Amino acid sequence: MRFIFRHPHHAAQVAQATNSLQDPDEPRVVACISRLVIKNAAAQLGAEVCAVGEAEPCLRAEAAIYGLRLPGRILRGIDLSASDCPDANFSGADLSAARLTDASLRRSRFDGAVLHGADLRGADLRCAELNRADLRGADLAGANLEGASLTSALLPGRLAGVHAPDIVLRGHILPGCDLRRAYLSRSWLTNCNLSAADLTNAKLYRSCLSRINFRDARLCRADLRNATFVGVDLTGADLSAALLEGVRFDGCNLERVQLPKAHLDRQLLRAGRLRAANLCGARLAGSDFAHADLASAQLAQADLSDCDFTGANLRGACLRGACLLGSCFERADLTDADLSGAQLQETNFDEAILERACLANCFLSLVSAVRIYAPFCDLSGAELLNASLESSHLIGASFAGAHIYACDLRAAALDPGQLRAAARVHSCWLDAQHSVPPTLSSVAYLPPRSEA
Repeated sequence: MRFIFRHPHHAAQVAQATNSLQDPDEPRVVACISRLVIKNAAAQLGAEVCAVGEAEPCLRAEAAIYGLRLPGRILRGIDLSASDCPDANFSGADLSAARLTDASLRRSRFDGAVLHGADLRGADLRCAELNRADLRGADLAGANLEGASLTSALLPGRLAGVHAPDIVLRGHILPGCDLRRAYLSRSWLTNCNLSAADLTNAKLYRSCLSRINFRDARLCRADLRNATFVGVDLTGADLSAALLEGVRFDGCNLERVQLPKAHLDRQLLRAGRLRAANLCGARLAGSDFAHADLASAQLAQADLSDCDFTGANLRGACLRGACLLGSCFERADLTDADLSGAQLQETNFDEAILERACLANCFLSLVSAVRIYAPFCDLSGAELLNASLESSHLIGASFAGAHIYACDLRAAALDPGQLRAAARVHSCWLDAQHSVPPTLSSVAYLPPRSEA
């Protein structure tokens, strides 16, 4: 053991304290190092230091204390604020209500330690071992937990600003936890309960989140780029203005999720549930929503160009004013959906269900809607240009004020005279029984096209 001091009497005091630690008749000794005012020194203390009776266990050192060993000791209320104690061993120790603010405890061991109500704000716990530690009621705001091990640890509810990249959390129960501004990039979270947790402005990019309960959680402005969500429950979660480029949702529940104006370019959502989700104004271009449950989802003004909605459930969904350029709704269920004012150029609706759907004032150019089931569909004021509605069921559909140009309506099921309410029908392929008044079109009816 070696000490370097500027004043000899400081060395004498430390020598007396450490010598008493070697005495087998007096193994429990208090070393009040903070009272020595050791400046510009480097000390290595390999002996055990613990509290006796009511004495205050104060270890506020102004020098570095390496390898401090206090396993299983009772150190309630100990003050190690701003101390430099790397590689310490506090395994099984009772550090309830300890003051460890801004302490440097990197690579230290706290396995099974009790840190209930401890103040760890700004503490450096990089690569620390906190397995099975009791951190309930502790304040870890701004602490650095990079590379720390927290297996089976009982975590506190206050982790705002915590720095914990690459952290692994399994089975932790943290409902309502404060994780605002938390840095959790590249982390692995599995089977955790974070319901109603606040992760506003949190960093979770490139993280893997599996079977997490995020019900009613706040992830506003969170950075989730390239994160993977597998079997995550995001029911009622708020992801407003979150960064979600490259994010992947596999088998997730996003019912009532709030995603207005979110950035999800080319994100992948597979076998997900988005019932009643709020995605108004979201950027979802190129997304995969095949067979997704989007019943009653709010998608007004969203960018849904080049999306795949094959077999998706969009019953009662609102897509008012959405951009659907080049999207595929083949075999999708759009019953009672609102697509009024949507951009539908080169959109595929083949074999889709559009019963009572509203497409009023839509511009349908080069749309393929072969064999759709659309009774009582509202196409009033719509413009249909080069659209294919062949063999579709359109009985009861409204074409009031619609402009229909060069569309294929052969073998379509229509009420007699159903197209009379259209503003104009020009150069269309119609069966003879669906002829329209000549006042509506210069060429109201053409014979069937010859098949190539």
